[in-house]
Parts: sequence; C-alpha cells; structure tokens
Amino acid sequence: MNRSTMIKIVSVLGLMLSVPVQSLAHVALVSSMPENGSIVNVAPGSIMLEFTEEVRLLKATVSVKGDEAMDIGFKPVAKAEKHFMVALPSLIQGDYLVNWTVMGSDGHRMEESFSFTFDPTASTTMAHSAEHGAAHSAAGGDSHGDHGGGDH
Repeated sequence: MNRSTMIKIVSVLGLMLSVPVQSLAHVALVSSMPENGSIVNVAPGSIMLEFTEEVRLLKATVSVKGDEAMDIGFKPVAKAEKHFMVALPSLIQGDYLVNWTVMGSDGHRMEESFSFTFDPTASTTMAHSAEHGAAHSAAGGDSHGDHGGGDH
C-alpha cells in the first residue's frame, strides 16, 4: 500500500471517529400532553410534544380510533424545535390516536403515535393502568417508521 492510499484511509477513519455519538442516536419523545394512555375529562385545545433534541415536525394527525384523521389544519414546521404545540378542533368523547413524524438534524425520520381518551364523565384526569401503558409501549412506542431511505 502506498503512502497516499494510507493517508486517505487514516483521514477517512479520523473523520468517522470525530462524528459525535449523539448524532448516531435517534430522537425520542420525552413527553406529551395529554400523556400516552391518559383519560382526560376536559377536551384538550392542543397537543404538546417534547423531544430529546431539536427536530422538524413534518406531520401530525389526530383521529378517533378507527376513524380517518380529522382536519386539524397542521402545516409542517420548518424550524427545528424541542417543543411543539398542535392546535385541536373541538373534540367529542372517545379514544384518540395521535400520529406524528419528525426529522432529526441528521436527516433521520421517525414516526410514532400515542393515544388518550376524552371522557367528560370521568371523575378526574387520570392515567390508564401501568399495564396498559407498558402494553402500548411494547406494541409500538419505539417504532421508527420511515428511515428516510437509510440516510443516517
């Protein structure tokens, strides 16, 4: 192997090792309001999403479970943020599914969802049992959906 080839290999390896480890990690949802699996007795006027790092919110849909997504007037957000508020129309009693898609700074796309129940007859706002939350997480809380064609 000649000296020029060796310098190129060492340079490439040096660049690969200089990539911050954080950029290799995937973005995660830290919290939402309403919380996943919660029962609320007052209809929320918006959905709040908080992420581990700044992302672009590409898609947000809300639907009564089993129905088509309702029109919430969502527009993709060009500016990267850690916190997002998505306005909601008036909600009727029912079980809701919130789907969202974000893109991290590395171009990685991630899709996930969470659910909540709006029941105006519930005595207080409360979370479902821990078993329900764990079952939901196991069923898809960590799905990464579309990986943007493998451009991590």
